[in-house]
Amino acid sequence: MTGPHNAANSPNFDVDLYYIYFTDPNYKIVGSVNHRELNQRGAHYAWNKDSGRMEHIAFPKGERRQVTYASCVGHGYVVSFTVDDRPGEATAARIRDGMGRMCNNYSYQHGLMGYIDQFGNESRVMLRASSDGNTMKLDNPANAHEVEPPSDAERTSG
Repeated sequence: MTGPHNAANSPNFDVDLYYIYFTDPNYKIVGSVNHRELNQRGAHYAWNKDSGRMEHIAFPKGERRQVTYASCVGHGYVVSFTVDDRPGEATAARIRDGMGRMCNNYSYQHGLMGYIDQFGNESRVMLRASSDGNTMKLDNPANAHEVEPPSDAERTSG
């Protein structure tokens, strides 16, 4: 997975995109399966932090497309960005909704995705959230039972 790429930045939204790919260049991601329960907005992780509501979304692999994301507070606050613009790679996003602190927490779980290569084989990975929700990284899917990352208090005291 790549590091974060800034897709949008404003007082209301900050969007970082991550691109997931197979390390062997002979394999391309052509499909995906999400193995986690998602909220109605498509996020596997949605939690309020001091800087706003953090949401992590692993987008279904498909054609290049524009995504419009609306703040959970409504009122016409939206941000748009492009996903699946890299052939053979999938897209995940970390979205900070600066107004979203008013919304309910949903899930503090990591993503569990299956990425399908051009031969029909599925490879599972875990998308692990950092404790502050600001970044994500790939992890072994065998750790998928670790539903919650350490809290900020545990991280600073330990």
